[in-house]
Amino acid sequence: MYEVNTYTKNGDNFIMGDMKIAKEALDVNDGENIVARSLVTISGGKASAYTKANATGGVVPYGIAAADAENGKVVVYMTGEFAGSKLVLPDEVEVSTVAPLLRSNGIFIKDLIE
Repeated sequence: MYEVNTYTKNGDNFIMGDMKIAKEALDVNDGENIVARSLVTISGGKASAYTKANATGGVVPYGIAAADAENGKVVVYMTGEFAGSKLVLPDEVEVSTVAPLLRSNGIFIKDLIE
């Protein structure tokens, strides 16, 4: 009558922990290339890709792209726990730089335990 599903964490999991995840669909600024698991910021009321300049300037990311942007839209994770090693970051930006910034928005970066 009831089916019990069992899941295990493995090295490919991006979503970690049991924290509830809030998502939001956003319009994307023209010319922006936002890929899954990359950081997103807001510019002119629309989503833009997070840059090295944003990170060095201490700009808090708005969220993390749940999938590649398509047709001018992107779904963004607004809260949750995620594997830092799976984030797609701009060149020369370290997880240790953005993790405290994300924490202020309710996004927690965790390390995978093999």
